[in-house]
Amino acid sequence: MAWPHHHRRTFTLALSFLSTLAACGAPEVSQQPQTLYEQAIEARDQGRLEKAQQLTRSQADAGDVPAILLLAQIQMMRGQHRDAAKRLLPLFKQHPENAKIAGLLASALDGAGRPDEAIAVYARRLTLVPEDVEAALRIAELLLDRSDAKHAAAVVLAALKTAPNKARLHALLSRALLARGRTPLAIEAANRATELAEKSPEGWLALGTALSVHGEKNPAIK
Repeated sequence: MAWPHHHRRTFTLALSFLSTLAACGAPEVSQQPQTLYEQAIEARDQGRLEKAQQLTRSQADAGDVPAILLLAQIQMMRGQHRDAAKRLLPLFKQHPENAKIAGLLASALDGAGRPDEAIAVYARRLTLVPEDVEAALRIAELLLDRSDAKHAAAVVLAALKTAPNKARLHALLSRALLARGRTPLAIEAANRATELAEKSPEGWLALGTALSVHGEKNPAIK
């Protein structure tokens, strides 16, 4: 049975439209050009750090805060902690309540070999973000390096209230307690670290050290 004339006409138009699409291809989606900031992030993520730094510098020099933070991060990735700290210090003074700036500056000062300043800024970061366990750990490590076991232990104990199952905190607490001559408590803290992370060397090292001071053999050594 023949199709009605209007059906044949509709079918012919449809075939013509599909043929045109096939010949021309799908319509292209226009893409917005990337900003310098976006190009810098892409270069950073691709490991092209020198290029990322070049792309970010002019915006950072103009005082753009996201660009300054990105540039400081890239500089630290390149081992330029001193330059990063120089960038971030004025910004931190302007924005002492900004936790991200505090965290980056603390890392920059730490990497630049300025432990006293790093401790102060890490402490600021910890005040702004109490759950930042990494900041607490680094403060305690720096305090132990300065033979300030008392304050190191206090920092770790405060952090344990937020993260009681963090094995590294217990291992660090063991070191601080041992430095204060509290060997039995140091052994107890180290044991807890090994229970929480059996494969982590930090807990076993802390336990071995505490046991050697106490005159016992490390149970991890067969």
